[in-house]
Amino acid sequence: MSDWYRRSYRRNLVDMHVDDWDASFLSRLDPVEYVRLLQRANVRSAMVYANSHVGLCYWPTASGHMHAGIRGRDVFGEIVTRAKRAGLDVVAYYSLIFNNRACENHPDWQIRDVDGRPSRDYPGRLGRYGTVCPNNAGYRAFVEAQVAELLPRYEVDGIFFDMCFWPACCYCDACKERYAREAGADIPTVIDWSDSTWIAFQRAREAWTGEFGLFVRRLAERLRPGISVEHNSSPYTGGWRLATNLELVAANSYIGGDLYGGADEQSFVCKLYETLTPGRPFEFMTSRCYPNLAEHTSSKPQELLEQQVYLALAHQGAFLFIDAIDPDGRLHAPIYETMGQIFRESQRYEEYLGGERVQDVGIYFSFDSKFDPAENRQVAQVNTYGGHPVAAAVALRNIEILEAEHLADRAAETGAYLIDGLRGLMNHQVVGDVRGKGLLIGMELVKDRTTKEPADASQITAVVDFCRERGLIVGRSGGGRRFGNTITLCPPLVITRAECDRIVDTLDQALATL
Repeated sequence: MSDWYRRSYRRNLVDMHVDDWDASFLSRLDPVEYVRLLQRANVRSAMVYANSHVGLCYWPTASGHMHAGIRGRDVFGEIVTRAKRAGLDVVAYYSLIFNNRACENHPDWQIRDVDGRPSRDYPGRLGRYGTVCPNNAGYRAFVEAQVAELLPRYEVDGIFFDMCFWPACCYCDACKERYAREAGADIPTVIDWSDSTWIAFQRAREAWTGEFGLFVRRLAERLRPGISVEHNSSPYTGGWRLATNLELVAANSYIGGDLYGGADEQSFVCKLYETLTPGRPFEFMTSRCYPNLAEHTSSKPQELLEQQVYLALAHQGAFLFIDAIDPDGRLHAPIYETMGQIFRESQRYEEYLGGERVQDVGIYFSFDSKFDPAENRQVAQVNTYGGHPVAAAVALRNIEILEAEHLADRAAETGAYLIDGLRGLMNHQVVGDVRGKGLLIGMELVKDRTTKEPADASQITAVVDFCRERGLIVGRSGGGRRFGNTITLCPPLVITRAECDRIVDTLDQALATL
């Protein structure tokens, strides 16, 4: 087996879950610059996206769909080749179960809830990704075909399988048939932790996770002997619905996962991973974005990143920093310069790593204790947090604050002031309309005010980037999936008029550059 990971403590991943409905998406992805920045960051090992949750591939695939924005280029292959020439270890990233294109093209593969709904039918972020069932024979054959294209062709040292867990209790035909075959019963539909029937189903779900994890590990090892295999282990500390337990550990060469909490969470997870990992070091992954990848234009301060790096090293673990690519495919050099400063300093301590921790106090963590009796008698839906008493209590307290501090009235007043200031920017011909209610405001950018033809995507991106570089975070939306030509503003309800003036001034400067 490849032991590259035993000497690697400085790692990187660039998050690229980017769809291709906009022609500009990933059109500026440059493998040369990508690897140059990895070297600037003093990275030892690079995890590189072969596909993403949206189901698009970054290599010329016969079994799947390439991302349209890369225009037929084998960007995965280019990055791998250049990284290897630069002396880096390379791990291929492959997303399991979360795959929008597979869901769209093969409805029979979809994970279905107790009411028969697929994940894409849920509102908001719950419906962002389509999920497919690992018990479905058609999906398994698809995974086999994809991995068979990748591993023999590219000189990778390892493969990272993301998302090997159950996003929900699945009631698709494949799961019903498998459970009937193995348990001789129908899948129960009501959560009841006092009922042996329900517990047996949960045990089956956990066993299925472990079996699928081993299935893809053996597949990878057969196709590329000696390759390391890692599954994302972050679900280990998640709830029972994810159905992960110790059975999945055996599907890993070493343990690693991405977490986005504070120091207490990292300290606990590092201890858990260090205890479980078959090979050392384990891997702790987190984003350089603040507070997480959902805000990819905001970065953590260098001091916080340093704290996270050294906390992983203190547990004899490797640190992998996750960057998030701009939708158009660009990476930003200052981020890699910062990580380079941190990694050049942390590298000095690597020769002292590899010992055993001295432990005086133990923390008991049980994979068998992931349940909540308060959920008894509930229907096994995708989630319960939306109607959970704790969430409801927090919501009620927020409503009390909104009412006591008259924040709705304040938003109406300040929002009117901000909208009035933004309408003053209509002197820029690219501004087609300014509209909003309270402090939820949109500025539509167009080529022609009469026809409302949307402005070019490059202009929208230029405005967003200009503002971000000057400390103002704006979004882009509108026109559904097709255009996204509206600059969106949703400032805090406590924003001042002076801060509104700064927003208007910054946008005025941004528009003047178009």
